[in-house]
Amino acid sequence: MRGEPMRTGERLALPVGIVTTTLLLLSTLGSMAAAGSVTTNPVQPLLDIPFFATGTALSVGSKLFISSDATCTKSLTTTCSVKSVVSGSSFGNGTCIFTVGSAALEVKLTTPRTSVPAAYWCVGSPGSAKQVATLQMHKMEVTPEYVFNSEESVLTFGSAVPVGTTVGFYADELCRLLTTGGGPFMIAKERTVKLTTKLSSFSLYICASTFTVNGSTTQVTLVNTVLLANPYTVNPATGVRHQTIAVSSSTQPYAQFYLSTRTHCADPRPVYQSSIASQMIMKVDVPRGEYLFCGSLLASENGVYIPATNTFTVLEYDVVPRTLYIGKVTDMSFALDAVPVQSALEAVLSTSEDCTAASSWQNTWGNPMQWSAKLLGVHYACVRRKDNTAAVGYASVIIATDPPTTTFAPATPVRGVSLRVTLTHVNATKAFFIVGLFASPDCKTLLVRGTASPATSASASLAVPLTAPDSLHYCVSNPLSSDPAMQEEVVRYHKLETLAPQPFALQHAPLRVGAPSTITLDSTVHLAKGTTVSLVHADASKPPCEATDMPTLDVAGAAFVLGPITFPEAGTWDVCVREPGADYLAVQRVTVYGNATVTPRGVVAGVEGAIVVRGLPPGAAVFVTSAPQCASDAIVLGRATSSAEGAATLTLRCDSVGTLLLCCDYPSTALQPVLQAAGSVRSASPRVAPAVVSLTAQTNGPQLLSFVAAGAAVLDGHAAYLLPGKSACPSGTATPGAAIVLPALKVATGSDTPRASLELRAAMVGTRYLACVNINGSFVATGTVTVVLPAPRLASDPAPLVAGLPATIRLLGTYASAAQVDTYAVVRGDVDCTTDLDTKAVLARGSIDPHTGVTTPCLVPQDASLLTRLRVCVAPRHSLLDR
Repeated sequence: MRGEPMRTGERLALPVGIVTTTLLLLSTLGSMAAAGSVTTNPVQPLLDIPFFATGTALSVGSKLFISSDATCTKSLTTTCSVKSVVSGSSFGNGTCIFTVGSAALEVKLTTPRTSVPAAYWCVGSPGSAKQVATLQMHKMEVTPEYVFNSEESVLTFGSAVPVGTTVGFYADELCRLLTTGGGPFMIAKERTVKLTTKLSSFSLYICASTFTVNGSTTQVTLVNTVLLANPYTVNPATGVRHQTIAVSSSTQPYAQFYLSTRTHCADPRPVYQSSIASQMIMKVDVPRGEYLFCGSLLASENGVYIPATNTFTVLEYDVVPRTLYIGKVTDMSFALDAVPVQSALEAVLSTSEDCTAASSWQNTWGNPMQWSAKLLGVHYACVRRKDNTAAVGYASVIIATDPPTTTFAPATPVRGVSLRVTLTHVNATKAFFIVGLFASPDCKTLLVRGTASPATSASASLAVPLTAPDSLHYCVSNPLSSDPAMQEEVVRYHKLETLAPQPFALQHAPLRVGAPSTITLDSTVHLAKGTTVSLVHADASKPPCEATDMPTLDVAGAAFVLGPITFPEAGTWDVCVREPGADYLAVQRVTVYGNATVTPRGVVAGVEGAIVVRGLPPGAAVFVTSAPQCASDAIVLGRATSSAEGAATLTLRCDSVGTLLLCCDYPSTALQPVLQAAGSVRSASPRVAPAVVSLTAQTNGPQLLSFVAAGAAVLDGHAAYLLPGKSACPSGTATPGAAIVLPALKVATGSDTPRASLELRAAMVGTRYLACVNINGSFVATGTVTVVLPAPRLASDPAPLVAGLPATIRLLGTYASAAQVDTYAVVRGDVDCTTDLDTKAVLARGSIDPHTGVTTPCLVPQDASLLTRLRVCVAPRHSLLDR
């Protein structure tokens, strides 16, 4: 947008505007008149240009004039009698016309940036009139108030300049010497003109002609002046805040200068600095950022400032944190623009912002910095370059205070219980403090933290970890100016105290799965009314105190007793406490024990064997007894002490067959452990399987015989015999001549069952053999083996079996009578009938009629439809391996 050169004969309609000045009118006699108003047209009247003034509510005869002073003693215009015709000062139904001259208001249009003082509406006669309102006159303002020599400049005229005004740029104030390229221009609605001119003078005069309110055109006259300047650059174009630098100009030194963020240096009241001995020594005191360097050749309050063509960058060094505690050493670090060049910098703590005053230095210059303030109050972090100590200035203000004092509730921290800390500090009502519990005295291994703020009355709650070490270090940050959750701020922690946490005391007997228990809470810890307790099974993959199926209990009174409680499973359980308005916290962790696991599940009667027991308390005494109850005076068959993992290996021998008792010391909160049953151990003789073998089924080599019992692996290498038609093994050590000597029992790799092979022959059919094993020089009967001719074949009714419905099974042919089987068990198809069925899932069982081979009815399991095969195990009752 630009002004347009004036074309000969062109006239533009002058827009009409009205401004209303509300005032209280006084009569010429000084008495109070009705409130009225004065309106002007145009709304922004110009100096030296006539304008209308109308007082619609003024009484007839009221005298209105404009004065240069508020006392109305000096009139700038003739007096207009309202609603009367006075030649030269009013016309047209009482509308007054006024002209305020620039000379009358002492406005020097030959000086750039000259302000227009206020004028005053007065009612009455000069000398006795009353000032009723202020009138602001205008000159034809232009922005910027300078143009560059030999460069195109864009000037924008103010809103008071009427559209259609003709302006020109002259070399003299009498408007006679129009400059080359200086117009004339007509002001369009954009109010801008572009010009390029070159003169050797310092001023360029703006002369204009415009239309008046009565339609006449004014003479071309001076309306404003702009400065004619030469473009320049400054060096250096970078400075550090709070440091003083010498700036040079590519043209000449400027008498006054400052840094500005406003276009064209158009600050109404700039805070400038002045040259000293023709040197521009500038203290950089504005925040970091990009600025215009503004210079004025004249030392004047109304000087016109010319911006340099290059921008000036203000850097800002910082040293953090900005708060220190008296007597506490704090690691300081550089920040902001000091970070990229920190290796070239050094700093010192000073009590004066004059960083050159060595008497104010509180320590020695250095980098890195560890500062300790000795005096309360305001300090300054002074920074300088190592290679230029004269380039120095303070980077930040440091406030030193006494460390806060803290009260704790409870006075001694309790593991798992919230610790309330309240700070007392001079800035407690406006600063933020991060408080924390640390595992290390250097305040680096954080366990838990909170924020004490003005909103919390300088208090914070710290959830003391359930696993807190015996020594906790209480550390407090430097005072922070804002909420650390909302704005990042440099934090330095300082250790104030070492605390010794106490456990949350519980009282309970040994906790066992399925056994009702009671737990008494710590009576020394105050729990607020409305506190609830929950027991949560600990899971290492989840935070403590998450959801639980256990009931939630309300705490009532001191030493509150939880229970009776029945724990559904073994393991560690968190005792979780929630006070009103808080979350659940684990205050203690208890261990619940189930029955121990025994591997193998028993021993062979008469043979020394070893069992491994797991699931015991760590370091507990454990033993096996044949007594019916655990007691300290019970007969001990084998004893051990469990490991830290709760496992123990016991070696024992029991000559009788039966169930043995496993006893263990279980911990409680009492000083002595409690002896309780941990499980059972079987003492049994091995049994041979299968009890029936078929000659016709022997197609893949010799028949394998298994000697099955818990712990039977100890029989590896022992001798076994088959005695035909016998009901008892020999009582001596001699082997009967008719016995079939089996190969030495052998335990295969990965198995715990000893086995031997038997070569079947036709002569063995129909014979029942008694199996005897030589155990430590004596023979032990291990069951019978009957050899039959046919292999077993099965049929079912219904066929096939239907899940969930009754069925019978029939052994076809003469197998049932020949084998003398009278009992059966149905198992999954992958189960071996020669294994101990006590360790397997038996789906159905019943008896067999040895004459017909028909079983008693059984119910086919509902989940049998998921199985592709079922296996039927048959044997004489005493030989079915399920007892």
